[in-house]
Amino acid sequence: MTTISPTEIDRRIVAAMPGALVNVTDLTGGGDHYRVTVVAEQFAGKTPVNRHRMIYAIFKDVLGGALHALSLETVTPAESKQSIDNSPGSFSGSLPRL
Repeated sequence: MTTISPTEIDRRIVAAMPGALVNVTDLTGGGDHYRVTVVAEQFAGKTPVNRHRMIYAIFKDVLGGALHALSLETVTPAESKQSIDNSPGSFSGSLPRL
């Protein structure tokens, strides 16, 4: 079975959403189920459903095949900073503090 790497997921999102910060975690070790956190200005003014649609559109060619499942967290930089400031120690990942 063909899979998609965390690096490829990151590359595609950043290419489609310049300036985005991306954190990708392989949930099963199999390369087809991922948790992805995306911090991007492009999400401003968008509903959570529309934010997720923006990400799913980037992977339309591999969803259901090489990429079986995405668990998404999609926030703006302001929302990310607020989350970090209001929940000390609860945010994990490699995203820098904004």
